[in-house]
Amino acid sequence: MSSIAKQQIGEVYRAVSGIVLRRLPLKEARSPTTDLKDTFRKPNEILYLLVKKPRKHHAYQFPQGGQDSGETASEAALRELREECGSSLKVKLIDESPVGTYQYKFPPKFNRWDQSVGAKVILRCNELLYYISLIYMCV
Repeated sequence: MSSIAKQQIGEVYRAVSGIVLRRLPLKEARSPTTDLKDTFRKPNEILYLLVKKPRKHHAYQFPQGGQDSGETASEAALRELREECGSSLKVKLIDESPVGTYQYKFPPKFNRWDQSVGAKVILRCNELLYYISLIYMCV
């Protein structure tokens, strides 16, 4: 696409929702563990859930992702939490109000300037398992 067409499109922004998941100190005593995925570790401390992203830098963040059309911010945040960390987490929303917003230019390498509308993709089993493991890498 020519540079004129890119200028006409302008900057690309998208709605993204995230969730800060906090575990309060536990009331019951458990055996100490160092497993980072164990939600019962460090029972006397407040813990926050961070998701490991498949990137070289800034690889840990709160679960977040794009907001689909018609979704509220809290619906999108909970959906992203399930997609990134599985559906077994029990979550109680304290408040559905956003705690803040920010806006940044979407990195150009993620923009699609071509006219592609689809493709036939064939994945081998090991490739599929690799991508699934990237999606569910939680800490």
